[in-house]
Amino acid sequence: ELEVKYDTRYFGDEGTSNPDAYSRLILDVLRGRSANFVRSDELVRAWEIFTPVLHQIERENVRPHVYKVGSRGPEAMDAWSNEKSGYVRNEDYVWHDGVISHETV
Repeated sequence: ELEVKYDTRYFGDEGTSNPDAYSRLILDVLRGRSANFVRSDELVRAWEIFTPVLHQIERENVRPHVYKVGSRGPEAMDAWSNEKSGYVRNEDYVWHDGVISHETV
C-alpha cells in the first residue's frame, strides 16, 4: 500500500515539524539539488504522451470514477490493477485513522 500521509507517518509522534513543500523546493534549488525537478527533455516527452490522452478525454467526455474522500479509491480499482499488472492487494494491511497496522488472523 502507498502511504501518502507523510506528516503523520514521519513527523506526527516526534513533535518535529515538516517544512512547507515550497520551502523544501527552494532550499533544494539553493543547494543545487535537481532530483525534484524535471529536465526539459522529460517535460517535452511527458506532453507528447499526455496530450493525446487529454484530447481523448475531452473528445469522448470521459468522467472519472467517483469515490469517498479518504478511501483507497474507486471500488473497481483492485480488479483493474490486478487485470493490468497482476497486483493482488494484501488484505492484512489495514489503515486506522492515520495508524498503519498489519492485522494478524
